[in-house]
Amino acid sequence: MTALADYGLMFLIPLFVFQTTQSAQLAGLAFTIEYLVKVFFSPVASLLIDRYPLIKLMSLVNIIRALVSILVATGLFLLDGQNNQIIFALVVLLSVFNGLGFAINFMAQETLLTQLIEAKYFAKVQAQVQSLEQTALVTAPILFAAALSVAEFHWVLTSLVLIFIIANISLLKGTKQTLVDEPSDRLLSLKHRLAANFSIGKSYLFHSKPLQRIVLSTFLLNLIYGTLLAIGAPAVIGYFEKDAASFASLQTAGALASILVLVMIVKLSDRATPTQLGIIAFICVSLGGFISGFANSFELFVIGAMLVLGFDGMFNVYIRTRRMEIIARKDYSKVMGLLMIVNNVSKPLSGFIVFSLGHWFSVLEILIFATAFASILTFALKLFQTSKDENTFLESTE
Repeated sequence: MTALADYGLMFLIPLFVFQTTQSAQLAGLAFTIEYLVKVFFSPVASLLIDRYPLIKLMSLVNIIRALVSILVATGLFLLDGQNNQIIFALVVLLSVFNGLGFAINFMAQETLLTQLIEAKYFAKVQAQVQSLEQTALVTAPILFAAALSVAEFHWVLTSLVLIFIIANISLLKGTKQTLVDEPSDRLLSLKHRLAANFSIGKSYLFHSKPLQRIVLSTFLLNLIYGTLLAIGAPAVIGYFEKDAASFASLQTAGALASILVLVMIVKLSDRATPTQLGIIAFICVSLGGFISGFANSFELFVIGAMLVLGFDGMFNVYIRTRRMEIIARKDYSKVMGLLMIVNNVSKPLSGFIVFSLGHWFSVLEILIFATAFASILTFALKLFQTSKDENTFLESTE
């Protein structure tokens, strides 16, 4: 249920900003702010999940996000569309808390899975978890697009409170777990804990060549993915002159593609290595970026987006599985804070690129530039060079 709220906000925020301001640059700026929070709050999120019981922490996050949704919805209702600057500020506030909540929930889920799932089952379980998330991604645009057709944005936003409440009840009823692996350094100061976590993460990042390749390839793939997300509403509503329902259909099509790809992963997990899945995913995401960038029709744009959004899920299975193979489980939450910054900083960067270049280039041209840059750099740096020790494009971790 929390994923439904996450993806609902990801659908609603850029759509509302663009419809209110008619500015692709401000839509890109809102996207940038949300992802900056998601990325740079990750070390603090890793510290929190190392320090407090996971279930209680996730429950508290849901409560806070519900309260913020009520606050922002009330503000929008009172303004009644009269002051765009304050409206944009309220939406940014919503984006910030959505980013904070997403970062904490993501880190908590990742840590929980690494401690509960055996390594040999991890790729399959990750594919199943991703399938559930993509189901939420399918449902959210349909649900909230339908809601927008009969109610104004602030009333739709209020409905998120009910979703957070249901998510909280399900979370508390569905598990009796309140703590996983009590940390031995719990009494250390905040400053020392952050420094210790950063030191552990830096050690892994600087000394593991396979991890370096994973991080860099993830950074580049996220540049394509993030640019597509940042231009989504401006491209559909502005460039192709479609409506909100069409924007919802784009996200739904991408999520359906993700589910099909992830079902395929479950079938292939016993026959293909995670790295082989990563190679396929990167090629398909790059191809999708070029198809959407050069699209001369909305339908062709959707086909490219389906490749990007669909095979991003496969790439996520690859990087999560490989990270678990490389990083010791006791260090996982500590290392993930730094890795989340390095991996995902390209997402807010892509939004900033859209904001910066929107005056000179169309949103589709910006997508072409981002895709070309990521693809060329990936092959120029030989990130997919075959190792003699294994039949993959990454070096062995042994």
